[in-house]
Formats: sequence, structure tokens, C-alpha cells
Amino acid sequence: MTWTTSVLTTVSSDTEPAIIITFDKAKYLFNAGENASRSFLQSKRNWKKTKGVFFTDVGSHRVGGLPGLLMTFADATIPGLTVYGPPGIVHYMATMRLYTYRDSMYVLPNEISLTPQLSDAPQPCFKDENVTVYALPLLPPTPVSPLLDETVSASDSKKRKHGDIASISERMDAEDLMPEQLTGEMADEYRQLAVRTMFPADLKEPAPKPPKTKRRKKGKGEPDDPSSSQPQPSPSPTRKEVSQKEPPPKPPVKDDASPPNGDHFRRRRAIPPKGFYTQLPKFTSTYPARDADPSLTPVLSYIVVGPRYRGKFDAAKAAELCIPNGELRSALTLGQTITFEVTEDGKTFERTVRADEIVGPSDPPQAIIILEVPSVAHIASLVASFKESPFYSKFQRSPDGDLNVRCIFHTCGPGVLEDPRYTAFMNSFHEKCHHVIASREHCPDPVTFTSAAFQQLRLRGLDSDIFAVPKYSMDSEKDFKSIPGMPERAQLMTSSSTIHLRPPTDVFQEKAVQDLDIFHAVATGKEELVLPPHTLMAYTEAREAVKAQEESCMQVVSRGADIGVLPLGTSSAVPSKYRNVSSTLITIPGYGNLFLDAGEGTWGQLVRMYGRNRSQPNNVWDVLRQTKCIFASHIHGDHHMGIAQILRMRRTLDPPPTAPLYLVAIRPVHLYLRELSDVQNMGLDDPSGNGVIQVMSEALHWKKPEAYAEYGRWRLGGREPWTEINMSKTNATRLCVELNLDSIRTVDVRHRTICYGLDIKSKDGWSIVFSADTVPADSLVYAGQGCTLLIHEATMADDQEDLAVQKAHSTHGQAVAIAKRMNAENVLLNHFSARYPKLPSFGDTDETRVIVHAFDHANLTIGNMWRLKHYLPAVIKSMKDTEDEDDQKLDELVANSGYGDVVL
Repeated sequence: MTWTTSVLTTVSSDTEPAIIITFDKAKYLFNAGENASRSFLQSKRNWKKTKGVFFTDVGSHRVGGLPGLLMTFADATIPGLTVYGPPGIVHYMATMRLYTYRDSMYVLPNEISLTPQLSDAPQPCFKDENVTVYALPLLPPTPVSPLLDETVSASDSKKRKHGDIASISERMDAEDLMPEQLTGEMADEYRQLAVRTMFPADLKEPAPKPPKTKRRKKGKGEPDDPSSSQPQPSPSPTRKEVSQKEPPPKPPVKDDASPPNGDHFRRRRAIPPKGFYTQLPKFTSTYPARDADPSLTPVLSYIVVGPRYRGKFDAAKAAELCIPNGELRSALTLGQTITFEVTEDGKTFERTVRADEIVGPSDPPQAIIILEVPSVAHIASLVASFKESPFYSKFQRSPDGDLNVRCIFHTCGPGVLEDPRYTAFMNSFHEKCHHVIASREHCPDPVTFTSAAFQQLRLRGLDSDIFAVPKYSMDSEKDFKSIPGMPERAQLMTSSSTIHLRPPTDVFQEKAVQDLDIFHAVATGKEELVLPPHTLMAYTEAREAVKAQEESCMQVVSRGADIGVLPLGTSSAVPSKYRNVSSTLITIPGYGNLFLDAGEGTWGQLVRMYGRNRSQPNNVWDVLRQTKCIFASHIHGDHHMGIAQILRMRRTLDPPPTAPLYLVAIRPVHLYLRELSDVQNMGLDDPSGNGVIQVMSEALHWKKPEAYAEYGRWRLGGREPWTEINMSKTNATRLCVELNLDSIRTVDVRHRTICYGLDIKSKDGWSIVFSADTVPADSLVYAGQGCTLLIHEATMADDQEDLAVQKAHSTHGQAVAIAKRMNAENVLLNHFSARYPKLPSFGDTDETRVIVHAFDHANLTIGNMWRLKHYLPAVIKSMKDTEDEDDQKLDELVANSGYGDVVL
């Protein structure tokens, strides 16, 4: 058996550290920030066989990729998963219930206590045949202690019967309670029930085979039970063990089961529990919600101990001592002393053989440590945990001891690595221990998605203004090697850092991952970019066509020519190596910016577009400060899962923003974000007035309703105070003033769930219509007549019209037809199916108007996007030059998984 620890993602502009532990038949993932799924695609690593996911924190920077991963795992036929994290992880998962559903997988969430275990026999949070995982709470120096009833440990949660969770609905009915009224254990049980409803797969396994009469011999190198050197807790619940606790029966399924806002399901959905579409019980803690200051909230670190491998059985010596095959030899492999009769030279006598006479010494368990130290305020807690615990102090001893720490993965916040207490802690481990460090202050910022960046690099020769290379840096702000006392075996974390624990190796850079990076060598000038002659010719012809139109009288300057239209994600449902999920940034010079949807990874795309360097003009912090609105069209995750990270980063602006950000969305999106704000402060209800202002899409309908619909598909579904219609209208008026708009209106379109497009009209005469996800919609035509720019989805090719109807999307030709009926001056097609991982679908065009395709990170304005019409043949040739058959197969597999089809 082999096992390996590798880095999936490191700290960068678009990713956060994530670690994978791999055994022959299992994988374990530690943290999953945004872009985790896309990083699997980029590195060609396999997510199958994942058994557990462990989180060090509940902020979006650590868990932002979990919803997408869970749906991806389910579609990859992973039958079940355990999830571990600090208090709040179950609440976070329950907030996903309105847009996450997979009936083919079970998920068991567990919250880990924040009470430090400093005894000589701490309880692990997880244990199976491969690993034993210990959680190490790191607490900030606060005068209060966490409430015990808010920090349910994994072992405590196992004691709670699943029948109790099932009965929560009955108890709520009996006491006439809604979820937001629940507290304590009832609140915890309801959150668990919500997760169970999202992932309702049976927990039962096939009946076990009858036990064999003879014990199989343990082969050389097979793992021993790690119990020989570690305390023995009851193991974490396995699929089989949970099934023995009589899981709750699945609720009955009815064909017309639907939430109050008219959603329709791809899969038949069990009837949800009472209050499923209302506010969750509020999650409370004596610690404040995660905010810009990381020193105020606790986190977890993990110690992972692998199995003990038995030594070699000396078969020759066993034969010499006449030890018979079978049970006696098996007993020796188990470490037992045996006595048996032997006949030699005609004499029979008893012979006693000890295990150490036949079996060589076993390999001690190898261990790794995954540390999350977000601030210098957490260092004292970390040091004390190892100093005051007899058990944890064992890990700092010689590598020749019974527990060998081979590698420590450090995720360090500002100032941590340079603190003398921290370097002293690092040196308290033996000198052969490797230290792999992720620190924004000390790590460079290379491009993560190098396949997409390389395409952009190739296209730069076509038009360097439109196809700008993503911002990156191969230099770090500070040199970690200059820190006094830094251990000799310390190195910076990269996305290819790997260490084999068995057979043992030093930390190395995985060549298979590095070979996929063809961007940096060319971008840094180490290698020359060579384009084939036919592509160079296509570039020349395209540039000449653009020049000819610019010099002719045919080129008409559009209204709002300087309005920026920057596609940050153009893929439908799932990301690919080359395209991220939905988001478009509209920039209005002199007034501010507006996001049209913000799927997972939008923040990373924005940083790559503008750069983090505060000394450079128009950097990402300036863009974020000037962002006045985020519009989320509907509840599908690929359109809004990036909002939380954007709002989280907005909280870090220094000085704080001087104007509010208006969030225009339907009620389910607002509900999700309000619930999420219990664990992460995103600026909702900010007393300064410059936080996030909620605006209901339903209130801005283009037909100007006086009240919300009470019945039917478009009904609101709730009447919380923040949904008040006149308040939303007033806030929309204020937003118009901020962005110099005459109006901002939502347009009802036809999708598999409640979905609104957007129509904005400027006081300067230009207008933009955004279709969101829809089949061809008459309402869009009527509301957006004569618009300057139509941004319309073109998910499917023209030969897939039946599939487009099934998925409630539009084809290329249908989008063009809508543009003609609308009399739109310019048309930007986007939201292309992942069935086309590089190139979008193509179809009929219209010579009387500008109709172009969106590409991730294209730097467009209303006034320059016409160039793409001439560039498209050259772009096609360039992308075909780098076609990868393996990429196509992998992306097609993801595209056919149904990731984005579920509607909750």
C-alpha cells in the first residue's frame, strides 16, 4: 500500500490552499476554497474515491468550493462522503439547500468541538483503516469561552440517533414552530435534516459476506491497525455503521413537489421538511462572525496519522523452525507468541517462538500536520497545544520514535511566519521534517489556470488590448529564507508540491502537473511563442479587416462606446480549464461597476483581470470599491456562488467603502446570503449605511407592480421584513443615482426556475439588456426594444434545439432571432455549454448588427466589441492549434454530468 500527500491548490489570486491525501482506495481532502473543482480539471487529478473532506474554517475562503465539489462528487458516482469542520459547518451546508441537491449520494456533516483536548489520549475526529485524524482547535485570546452546546463534537453527534433527526418535523408540528424559532439541539437537528434532504441517498450497504473460517495472512507491507501506538476511540461513523442506526425513512415523493417560488426539479424530489424554504435557525456563537480581522475567530488544524505497516515475515526461518502454515503463522503476524509440537530426530517436544523472531520490525506510523494560523493571535494557542499535551508533544520528537512527522503544511496569515514564536515552534520538530508554507506575503502569484492563460497569451498577438494576459507575479513580496531561524527543509507551497509517505520521499514537484503548465515559460521569456503559419496568416487577415473598417465610413460609434463589458465567466453550469462559470462585469466610467451574475471563482477572475498591486492604477481593490451593484438572476449555483467571496473581500477594503453595494436578486438568493452571514460577516445590515443593501428583483419588474404576486409561479414565497416592496423600489432609485441610470428593471424570462433578466437604461442614452438563462422570451423583446447591447445566452448549438428546450436554454440561432426582434444594435453571446470546453457554439449571424461571442477575460467595450466579429476565424484557428484529446474527453464527461441541471 502506498500513500501520498499533495497540494491541489496553493495561495494565489484565484485559489486558497487545499491538500489531498491519497491512498490506493481512498482520498481525503483538506479545505476546498473557490475553484477547487476547476483546479482538479487543470491538474488532471482525479476526485474519485474521495471519502472525507476536512475544513479548518467556515469562511468562504475555505469552503467556497464545497457546493460545486459535492455535486461533482455525486455525478462522479461517489456513494457517500463525510464532512468535518468547526462549529458552523452544518449551518453553512444547510444554507446550500435552495440550490444543491443530489439523490445519488449521502453526506454526513460533523462539527468538531473547539474545546482543546490536552489529555494523553485525545479523541480523534475521524478514523478508518487508512488514517486517524486529530483536530487541534486554535483559539484567539478572548476573555470568553465557546458555548458547549454550540460545539458538538463528532463523537457527540454519533450518539444522537438519526431517528431523533427524523422526528424534528413532528416535534415542530406539535409545538407549532418554524425553523427560525428553534434553538439548541432542535436547531442542530433541523440543520442536519436539511442536509439529509439535500443528499437523501440510502445509507445501507450490501449485506456482508459470511466470515471465513481461516484468517487470511497479512501480506508484506500491508497496514497494521494504527491502534498499536495510538489511543483507541470509537471510530468515526462509516456508511455501514450509520445504516445500523436505522436511518430515517425517505419522505414520500410526489410529482408536483415544488418550493414556493415555482422551481421545477430535474430529479424527483422528496417532500421537504416543514419550513424548508424559510429562514434557518440562527447560528450563534460567543465568537463574532468571520470578518476582515482574522484574529477574532477560532480555526482548526489537523494531525493526520497513517497506518502502521508490519515488518517482513521471514518465511525461510519459519520453515527452519518447522512452524506449520495456517493459524500459527497468522498469530505471529499479529504479534503473538506461539507454542507448538515439533518432531525432530524422532523426538517430539514443544517449541515456543516469539513474533520478533520471525517478523521484522514494523514501520512506525507516518504523520503529516495541516496548520491553519490566520493571525499572530493564534500562535500562543498553537504552541500551548503541543507543549501542554503529553500526546501532541510526541509528534515533536525524533523521527526514530513511534510517530514520525514527515511534513507540516503551514497556512499563515500576515506576520505569522516572521514571528519568533512561530519559527521556534517550527524548529521544535525534528530536522528531517519538511515544512511547506503558504503565505501571501512570501509566496509568488503564478497563474493557476495556465491552459486558459496560454490561450490568452497566444491571442495577445491578435489584439493586445482585448486579449490581455492575466495578471500574475513570479516574485514574492518578502523572501521567506531571510527570516531568522527558518528550518532548512522549509519551502514554499506550489500546486505541484508532493510527498510520498510510503514509500518515503522528500517533498518534490510533481512533474505530471508541471508539464501541464505551458504558460509561464513563454510568458517569462524562457521559451519562444511559435504560432503556425496558417494561424499567423489568420491574425494578419483579421487585423487588416479591422483596420479597413476603422478607416471606412462603415464604422458607426455606438452610444455608450466607453462602457466596459468584461466577461469573467462564459461557461454554462460547470467550469472547464478554459472557461469559468457565469459572470460579466459592466464598468460605467465616472460612476461605478455592476456585476451581471457572479458564479464561483468570479473574485479570482476579477483579480487576474486587474491585479492585486495597490500601487498600480485601476487595480482590483479600486474596481471592488467602485462596484455599486451585483445582480443575481436566479438560484442556480453557477450564477451566484461567487457573491459571498466578493462581499467577504469588500469587507477587507481599507479605508472602508463610502457608498453601499446594492444586491439585486430574488428572495432565495437573499435568504441564502442572510443565513450565511451568521458565520461570515458580508456587510448585510451594516449600520454605516455603506454595506450591502438588499433589493428584491420581484419589486423591479418592468411592468411596475404595486404588490408581489400572491399565487402562481412568480409568487414571492415569503414575507420577511427585508422583502418589503416599496423599500426595494426606493433603494433601486438610489442605485440609479449612483450609476447615472434612468432605470433598472427586471424582466421575467423562462427557465427551469424563477429567473429574471435585467434591463438598464442610462441617462446618457445607452441601454443594456441581459437575458440571464432562458428559452426565447417575448418579455425580453418587449422590455428591451432598441437596446444598445443585448447580452444573451447561447448555451446550445443550433442542432441541439430539442436539448435546449429540455434544459430551458437558447440556441445560437434563437438568441440571434431575439436580437433581431428586439432591434438590438450589438449582441454579445455567452453562457456556452461545457460541451464546448474551448470554443462556443456557432450558428447564423446577421450582417446588419454586431453579433459576437464572449471569451473569458476579453477586455471589451460597447465601442470595440465589433472587432471580435473579424477576429473569430483567427481565434478558432488558434484554439484548434492546441486541442487536447484528453481535455475534450474530460470536459465532455463533466458536461454530461448534469451539474447545473438541478433546480431547487
